[in-house]
Amino acid sequence: HLIAIDFQPLVQPDTSATNNTGESSFLPKQYEELESKLKSIHDKYVLQKRDIMPWGGDIPPKAQRFFSPYALWTRIGGKGTTTNDCIDIIQTHIWQAF
Repeated sequence: HLIAIDFQPLVQPDTSATNNTGESSFLPKQYEELESKLKSIHDKYVLQKRDIMPWGGDIPPKAQRFFSPYALWTRIGGKGTTTNDCIDIIQTHIWQAF
């Protein structure tokens, strides 16, 4: 099962922007607080739970413009994973991230 959750940005990405810590920023400066929250959610549910929600693979080049760097993009249901395991992952970890 391939799962993608992302926010729908209302503004164009600002690839030249940086935040207060000098890191590159995806959103314009006036949305720095929102971006910080999105990064925190991404770190918690994507980067720290790779064993539960593994990377879904490369996003096709033609689709990349529709995803932010904070997208949850995972593929669950590999070898040894039952349908009930997948349902449990969706009902707990994926729902919490959403």
